[in-house]
Amino acid sequence: MLSVSAALLFSTAAEKSPVYDELIYPSAGLIQWKTGDFSINKTHPPLQKLLSGLPLLWARVPLPAKSRDQGMDEWRTGYLVFFQDLTHSRKWIFLSRIPTVLISLLLLLTVFIWLFIKHGVPSALVGTSLLAFDPLVLGNGSLALNDLFVTFFFFLSVALFFESLNGAWWKSALCGISMGAAIASKFSGIILPVLFFIFFCYQQIKNPRKQLPRLLLRLAVIFICGTFFILAIYQFKPSLFLDALKTSLFLRHGEINPGFLLGPISSHATWIYYPVALLIKTPIPILIIWIYSPVFLIKTKNNATLVPFFIFITGFIFLLAMASPNHFGLRYILPAVPFMAVASGIAFAKIKNKTEKMVFLLLVGWLAVETVFFHPHHMAYFNQFVGGPRNGYKWLDGSNQDWGQDLPALAHFLKKNGNPSLVLGYYGSAAPEAYGIQYQDAYSPAITNSFREEFINPPDPEKEYLAVSARLLADPQLKSVYGWLKEKVPIAFLGYTIFVYEITNDISAHQNLAQLYSLMGRKALLKREIDRIRRRGQVAT
Repeated sequence: MLSVSAALLFSTAAEKSPVYDELIYPSAGLIQWKTGDFSINKTHPPLQKLLSGLPLLWARVPLPAKSRDQGMDEWRTGYLVFFQDLTHSRKWIFLSRIPTVLISLLLLLTVFIWLFIKHGVPSALVGTSLLAFDPLVLGNGSLALNDLFVTFFFFLSVALFFESLNGAWWKSALCGISMGAAIASKFSGIILPVLFFIFFCYQQIKNPRKQLPRLLLRLAVIFICGTFFILAIYQFKPSLFLDALKTSLFLRHGEINPGFLLGPISSHATWIYYPVALLIKTPIPILIIWIYSPVFLIKTKNNATLVPFFIFITGFIFLLAMASPNHFGLRYILPAVPFMAVASGIAFAKIKNKTEKMVFLLLVGWLAVETVFFHPHHMAYFNQFVGGPRNGYKWLDGSNQDWGQDLPALAHFLKKNGNPSLVLGYYGSAAPEAYGIQYQDAYSPAITNSFREEFINPPDPEKEYLAVSARLLADPQLKSVYGWLKEKVPIAFLGYTIFVYEITNDISAHQNLAQLYSLMGRKALLKREIDRIRRRGQVAT
């Protein structure tokens, strides 16, 4: 299972282009390794950035010639680190993703070991399978981002916490280090101390113990070790950590993003975002198992000691996500997923009915086959409730569907079709040139698009395509830019994220492009489109 998961994760990491803000993290880590400067992207803690930047340090990736003092922000810095040398860009992107892949595999191994020790091999295999073939895990586990890091350390911390209450002292210390690593990966990990205190109080109320001083000392060891680890990551400068935490909380408080669900969500209905996203993006077999398992365990009263706590953690994370005014994607509930996988593995171990066990295994088999079938497009996965990935862009955006990850698929398609001239509207921060894509820009909103020199297609190409990211096509705010494409039939839908249209002799397409360039004040591109229309014997209006 680990071999299959590794193959899926590594191949996805090698095949997909960097997503919208992925370039920031490993480049910030590289700078931190080389200069000790923690000020780049300080809204996120440094552990994941340092680990993702480590392969770049090993590969001797140079820092950009321009220094940050010359006005470079985190976006431009990330862009220049990876695309200063286009011949090595893809290799560097893959290297920066290796630590996330390894952490993802370590999460699977940890879940397997925990279930194996407690409930045996069948339980461990079933529970781990629900993680190994979950598109949400595979899609995010192949990116140089911090979501899988906080997910792994979050699960490990909780598992070690319960083991440490009556176990060896080193488990308490390891629990604290893991808790510190979770917080040092993503500030959402800061809910762990709160959870630990709630669990401790609950157990004391339910089962008062004479050894209360000893248990309090265990709790103190956990918090001390966690604090020490965080300070160590921040070079024992508490002011760096406090400033970063303050900056992060300030930005999150001031930033309101209710999300996109069949269009922008009303600020009064943001609570529906995560329930609907979970319902349409999670494979149906996982949904069935997730619903059945806790109901079965509670109904039969066979629930293991930790099952109520694991279900509580899942609900706690989900409710926190629902309560937030910012909805950037289903990846924000990733820390809850391993706990549901464990509860499902325990349920399988407790089932006595052979028919029910067989149905359970058939559901796992369905999940595995479907996930392999849609590989490597895990990020764009949607279940059959909405007609599958082809309709996903209509429902959700960003990290739920199109985050700029399919430039390689576009490059392959263009090469297969004789490398025609291309007009591109791209939702992403990568450099298409790194994938051999030479293009005339339509409207690509990523900040890094302003870093490149304008390219103009030949005046009268033999073949010309228009490629537009699904994210841009679905955005109601861009209706005046790309709305006219809703009436046209694409010749391809690459990776479920990029629509491709044939516009060689499509005068109306060039008229719309000319109108767009006119509104944007891009005179050279406007002239090109007007000339193109005239060459076809038409007059631009």
